[in-house]
Amino acid sequence: MVVRMHDCSVERQLPATEVPSRLNLGCGEDYREQWHNVDIRSAVDPDEEVNLNVYPWPWDDDTFQLVLARHVIEHLDDQYRALDELARITAANGQIRIRCPHWNSASQAIDPTHTTPVDPRTLRHALAPDWNVEDVQYTRVRIGRLLPERIAVWIADMVGHVVTEWEATIRLPKETV
Repeated sequence: MVVRMHDCSVERQLPATEVPSRLNLGCGEDYREQWHNVDIRSAVDPDEEVNLNVYPWPWDDDTFQLVLARHVIEHLDDQYRALDELARITAANGQIRIRCPHWNSASQAIDPTHTTPVDPRTLRHALAPDWNVEDVQYTRVRIGRLLPERIAVWIADMVGHVVTEWEATIRLPKETV
């Protein structure tokens, strides 16, 4: 299935039966079989081209059981709106995995397309959706690999460059009846 959409404001939406239950946002070169792979760039040949800075996103509520957003959120203009959209399109008891560069890392600073640094604490902010952050893991580099994670993150927050990125696993609450 190949669907080309260049803007979320396009009226057409895929019926839920045509969309796999797993979404790979900003797939880039990481195309995954049996997933719905989305990117803004046609050059990476995604299943669907979507500008995630245009809201609402083109999927129905509660469409996906698992959503990957790896190195996507930091590129978006309105991160809280994006978090709301992630919560909207993910089914009850579904899972969202977000990976971003650490706010004080070289990779965050070098890329001019990063609009705003994101920290895992952003996911617990009052403006974020009410969801359960199950796990946060950090990728440590250099001397950070030798240190306990908590100390490496503290050093990264203070001086940077010992943690390059983080990944959070979020479980949406079960529907209340």
